[in-house]
Amino acid sequence: MSKKELSDLKEKIELYQHRPFFKSLDNSISTIPYLSELKDCAAAIAQVANNTKLEYAWYCLSQDMDVERSINEIYNYVNDADRAFYISNEFRKIVLSVSLISSSIIAYIMGNVVREQRNCTHEEVIISNALVTMSDYDLDNFIYLISECTDKLAGREVIEISKCKKEQSSCYYTLQLCTSNGLFKTESDIMGEDMDDPEDLAHAGALYGGLYYVKTPYCASLKKYIDKVKQLLQYGGSQNPGR
Repeated sequence: MSKKELSDLKEKIELYQHRPFFKSLDNSISTIPYLSELKDCAAAIAQVANNTKLEYAWYCLSQDMDVERSINEIYNYVNDADRAFYISNEFRKIVLSVSLISSSIIAYIMGNVVREQRNCTHEEVIISNALVTMSDYDLDNFIYLISECTDKLAGREVIEISKCKKEQSSCYYTLQLCTSNGLFKTESDIMGEDMDDPEDLAHAGALYGGLYYVKTPYCASLKKYIDKVKQLLQYGGSQNPGR
């Protein structure tokens, strides 16, 4: 594709983005008293959330160091294109995340990678990707599910939603969210394996009609990150991190 073709493509996209309906809407908004100011105010309010996430993130990224030193460490860490992409992508995840705890964990993981001067692991990428979409509700439900709602079946730890004493629809949403991000995996062939325990055999068909949600090793790693970051932030306490 030539430079002119790329330019034409850009102009075509811009043309559709500024089609008359949106132009007239924008012009109408500008004529209503205070409404154009409200747009700026709404954008500023949204920026407050991003700034707060970044403030908490720097606190967890730097841990026992001052922020200036942690910035220098990141600067020295970036010595090739892959590492540059990794750092920029993790900051993108921090801004896109829907929870202060989730964004702080992403930063904490990135801080470990930078301090150890290594490439990130696949496990770290899977966990940070999952955290982008996990709200505080999901983090609480996740801890509850892996702590209070598990059964042993054919040597595996599976989630037993019938043990859930919280709102089941909320926990089931979190279960599906975590499964789609690789924290749990679904299996349907556990019944086909040798099970010597009669209780396993009696219980095996009762979970999800043959579909089982199995904990992966990532669950234990994520729980450790959650506990560590909440400790760092003194989560639920009165102290404001980074102040």
